[in-house]
Amino acid sequence: NAIEAMQGSAQRELVLSMTYADEKTVQVSLADTGPGLSPDVSARLFQPFVSAGRPGGSGLGLAIARDLVRGHGGDLKLVSTGPNGTVFRITLPA
Repeated sequence: NAIEAMQGSAQRELVLSMTYADEKTVQVSLADTGPGLSPDVSARLFQPFVSAGRPGGSGLGLAIARDLVRGHGGDLKLVSTGPNGTVFRITLPA
């Protein structure tokens, strides 16, 4: 999703980082330099069949990803989005 969102952007940068939030929690962040998500899509992002209008997209990817992360005791959240990019964070038990 991030790579597709950055197509056509002058600056394309994708940053993946991992930190220990504390002794028991790992956070993995993914930040892109795409155009950001619309407020409408952002509000329903993790609902099945919600898509940003990408051709061929089913709108299931983030809903499934969040369910998988939650199945491992963590969570997947949208941290921020705007004209300079989008940041998602996965939090998992260490």
